[in-house]
Amino acid sequence: MNISKIWKILDGYIDFDAMWRRAVNFYEYEKRMGFKSWRASAEYGAEEFKKLGLDVEKLEAPADGKTAFLDHIMPMGWDCDFAKVEIIDENGNTDLLVDSASKPLCIGPFSPPTPPEGIVAEVVGEFSYGKTPWKGKFIFSSNQPSPLLRKRINSSNALGLLCAWNDIPLDAPDSHQFLNSFSSGPGWYPTADEPPEILFSLSPREGKRLTDLMAKKRTRVKVTVDGKLGEDKFLTVSAALPGEIPESAETLAIAHIYEPFPCDDAMGAAGAVEILAAIKKAVAKGDLPCPKRSIRSLLMWEQYGLSHFFEKSIGKRRSFLTAVSLDAPLGNFDYSNLYKQNLAFNHSSAALPWGGDFQWLDLVHKVFNDGFASQYCYSDIRGYYGDDCILNNPAFGTPTLWFNGSSKLYHHNTELTWDKIDTKLYPFVIGSSAAYLYAMAFAGENEGRAWTKNIIKAARDTINPILDSGDIERAQFEADYYAGCVESLMRLEDAPSKTYVRYLEDNSAVIKKLVPENKAKPLLPAAFRQAEDWIVKLADPGILPYDQPRLSPAERLPGSRAGNVRGVLNWCGKNRNLAEAVKLRELERKKAFNDAEIRQIMRDLRKLAKAGYVEITEFTHVDEKDFLDGLRQIGIAGGDTLFVHSSLSSFGKVDGGPATVINALKTTVGENGLIAMPVYTDQCIYDLGDGSPYIENPVPFDPKSSEANTGAVANSFWKQEGVLRGSNPVHSTAAWGQRATEFLKGDDENTPCCSLAGPLGNILLRDGKFLFLGAGMYYCTFLHAMEDACDLPYLTNGLALSAEGKVIRRIPMPLFPAGPREFYKKPDNECFQKLHRHGLKKEIVKVGLGEIEVVSARNLALASLKMLADDPLAMIADGPFYPISEFSKEAESKVHRIRGLLKLAEADQWSKFIETAAVKK
Repeated sequence: MNISKIWKILDGYIDFDAMWRRAVNFYEYEKRMGFKSWRASAEYGAEEFKKLGLDVEKLEAPADGKTAFLDHIMPMGWDCDFAKVEIIDENGNTDLLVDSASKPLCIGPFSPPTPPEGIVAEVVGEFSYGKTPWKGKFIFSSNQPSPLLRKRINSSNALGLLCAWNDIPLDAPDSHQFLNSFSSGPGWYPTADEPPEILFSLSPREGKRLTDLMAKKRTRVKVTVDGKLGEDKFLTVSAALPGEIPESAETLAIAHIYEPFPCDDAMGAAGAVEILAAIKKAVAKGDLPCPKRSIRSLLMWEQYGLSHFFEKSIGKRRSFLTAVSLDAPLGNFDYSNLYKQNLAFNHSSAALPWGGDFQWLDLVHKVFNDGFASQYCYSDIRGYYGDDCILNNPAFGTPTLWFNGSSKLYHHNTELTWDKIDTKLYPFVIGSSAAYLYAMAFAGENEGRAWTKNIIKAARDTINPILDSGDIERAQFEADYYAGCVESLMRLEDAPSKTYVRYLEDNSAVIKKLVPENKAKPLLPAAFRQAEDWIVKLADPGILPYDQPRLSPAERLPGSRAGNVRGVLNWCGKNRNLAEAVKLRELERKKAFNDAEIRQIMRDLRKLAKAGYVEITEFTHVDEKDFLDGLRQIGIAGGDTLFVHSSLSSFGKVDGGPATVINALKTTVGENGLIAMPVYTDQCIYDLGDGSPYIENPVPFDPKSSEANTGAVANSFWKQEGVLRGSNPVHSTAAWGQRATEFLKGDDENTPCCSLAGPLGNILLRDGKFLFLGAGMYYCTFLHAMEDACDLPYLTNGLALSAEGKVIRRIPMPLFPAGPREFYKKPDNECFQKLHRHGLKKEIVKVGLGEIEVVSARNLALASLKMLADDPLAMIADGPFYPISEFSKEAESKVHRIRGLLKLAEADQWSKFIETAAVKK
């Protein structure tokens, strides 16, 4: 059945007036936030479904801040009867700044109650952090609240936040922003294991009034919140128009309630009811036949209610063929004709191809060009996974479409009022959504065969221009997507016939043959080569890592990293290795991951594997014998002194973990040798150049307990019996073996962290070697020691903290190597090329997936000095942090010093060399 014809039929049954009245009623319940109002809104939706003669299903979800469904931690129960902020003058008199009676959105969701008499405290600006103690004070901000600000408030024991951030660029001095995402974790809302914080949203006018006072004198406020925060339950409501085959997969309209705006989402909730009303009338009148599948509408808490409902549906053996999101920010925003509003059709993802998309897409394109092109900018977006489109993830398997009009200018702002709703676009979105859901509920083999022809045409139209451009990889990706769309139409039949299956398979093959086989394989960077060795799959195929309740709050991946991991996990499976999954995600998002991002994804996957989210199979295994053979092959022998940089994951699966590597090193050098490793914390404050510190909250250093950030091997090594650790609060070294105590001389708070007066000079005295176990020379701290020795002008001053029991001391860190370096670049770079030209000699041997590299400390010192004598700025990378031109003149003045040091090194006068290097003007 043609979806355009269905829409024209249903358009006659859409009752706009009833839908509008219903939306107003939803809004009236929800504009005053809290569980009492939200439950009333859900009950109102249930009554509207009952008026249609439909059976209503109510689900109560726990609201406790800890129970998870589909890995979303449910919000806590919360209500607020009244809240206000008052300014207190020097005589103790109060003057109202804002209250929830007149401005309901001034109080942030999940703000905890205060004592009945309120809390009186000073208010200070957010940029006073680190200068003024925040304990017992309210913080004022005019910026969008961030997880970092939440963490600062939590850690400093501040009382809460008064926020005058406003998303509207136009003049709206009395508007309030809905602040519904103030959490330090990956979810929207604070969890039960996060300290509750008071949050108020101030209008720009209210914020200015407060800041004007704060600029003149210390300002106190009285904050009162009358409400509750704790365990409760929230309600999800759904109803279905029964199909002829109740056990078939349903089609689903998703609308969220529990948010206080006309189109976010009272309009969507009203539309979800009207979809069932219109289809029911059309079927009753005989204008449409009864579909074989049931059509369901769902009113729920965005993301949270959806995840609870979907998980419970799985338990009931209820499944869904496809879904439509009715999150409906449909604005007719007149910006004085400055620019058009954006409209987007978000359809199913390339990771979950769905052949039903194209019918609605065709209808939208036709109607948009006829009725809306002059007013809106339109685009198709494939693969949206956010908010109430989470079912688009292959783990959940329900293609979810969303026709979205951006309300960005007024998003979550009180200026988004009823007059800004496009009364022409709104019924089209609801009507076309209804037509799509009905068409999918009705469709079977006949429709699948007809739709296949449209998909093949779309595939040719897309792929041929890509082939003409020569991008075979992109063309192959698109061919696989369109072929998957054809194959997905098998789902239109519960028991597809053999001829229908063969028809879809044959046409899928036709699409794949549009692209010639690409036999050329590009040279992959190191991180991709390691990823090729992994097969990753979800431990529970229906659970993706969202709020990560299996991890402690401190361990949870922040939103962007969790999003990267989920995006890659969508492509894992089908015996793909991780490198293939990463590449497919790159093609899907049309943006490549860099080497550091891939390594971060792999580290995060290891963390998630330990928590039981994923299972990782690594094909390359190495053991102690492999490392022993590699070390001996590269020339490491008994009595050697080694300074070891390491990356355990570079080798593949190391049987026995860090202990295997450490044992191999100890066995090789023996009792007459020495092993040293960097066990740095890098918790050093220094100026980034724009007035902001590199480290916001430095952790005080304690040599007995501070974890190293230099890899699993080093972090395990310093904890072993017989291993000593230095006391430099930023760059401490751990050592084991012959005269280890002597080797660590100079590793203290009085010596610059990269000075040759410490272990990095002692390795020269012992004619030792730098060993890079899978880490590569771009981790070589000794190059910073050469910068220190040459007194290069771009080294900066920092500050570290040292812990002695409960006493915290501030330790100056002179000559700190802040900023980017040319030798940090991977895999090769101009600095390394120059070092080789100046005599650097390096031996390399392969072990498993990784490499072991070794270089003589003295050889590296000589090559570095020769290079710096030619170009004193050879090690830093030009850029905004350290523009090379800024240091050129002063660097040239160091050439005489560098040549003097080079003469001492060439004469093998290493003690004199180190002594001279320590003396600075």
